[in-house]
Amino acid sequence: MDYFYLAAAVGAYAAGLLCQSVGARRSAPSGAGVRGLTRLIGDPVYIVGFACQVTGFALAFLARAHLPLYLVQGAVCASVALASLLGFVLLRRRTSASELAVFGVMASAIVLLLVVSRPSNSYEIGGLALVGLVTVAFVVAGATWFASRSAGAVPLACLAGVSFAILAVAGRPVASHVGFGLLADPLAWLVVVTAVVGQLQMGLALARGSTTLVGSVMDAVTLLAASSVGFLLLGDRVGDGLAVWVIVGLAACVGGVIAMAAIEKSQVRAMSKDVAARAGRLQTYVPEG
Repeated sequence: MDYFYLAAAVGAYAAGLLCQSVGARRSAPSGAGVRGLTRLIGDPVYIVGFACQVTGFALAFLARAHLPLYLVQGAVCASVALASLLGFVLLRRRTSASELAVFGVMASAIVLLLVVSRPSNSYEIGGLALVGLVTVAFVVAGATWFASRSAGAVPLACLAGVSFAILAVAGRPVASHVGFGLLADPLAWLVVVTAVVGQLQMGLALARGSTTLVGSVMDAVTLLAASSVGFLLLGDRVGDGLAVWVIVGLAACVGGVIAMAAIEKSQVRAMSKDVAARAGRLQTYVPEG
């Protein structure tokens, strides 16, 4: 059942990322700052995307109960490529052979991580580690205001990635003992807070950059940070003698999302040159009179 949760989470995240991108682009234009969030709340497409993200979060949360973070976050990374594929199928966006190749590489990386991973329950997070997580979450949340004053999407996407990494780390032990007792669990509240903050940061980033760029940066940061902490603090396991293949799989996932962002950047540059060339031809055309 854990693997079903994981597969469904990837689909939900991809659909949510696509919808949120469409909603953010038309409701919060570049440079809107924090005020743009009020416009996003009233956009129905963005709300659908947010609902998909919440669904994906819940499914990934359940999957983390017994699956290691490097597998869960690696699979979530693949949602960026899947979102690009959905954009091609549903919105008629162009998809190049390079994008399809990246999608194939990332799918192969997830299969590799599935083979080498070993399900396990998480270790409990001690008081000192909890204080560290809360401190980092507080700093990241405070940095949102400064990042929102810049025009670029990358700083906000990085902050969202750290927020979601904290969510993943805190959510791993919480997922293994779901019940009413979570109301008194500080880790559970940390999960809720970082989920909200991460969504706000991602919404602001999507208003400044593309789905692929924001998703790539965010997921790469989350994957590396959460996977490292999972090995160090949570007791995530890997098959005997197979640790090197985890590194290969994670590198392929990170490389894949970075490649997706690079491909899209080159496509945007090519489209801009094409538009400029057409405008130049129109300006030099003199109708016969």
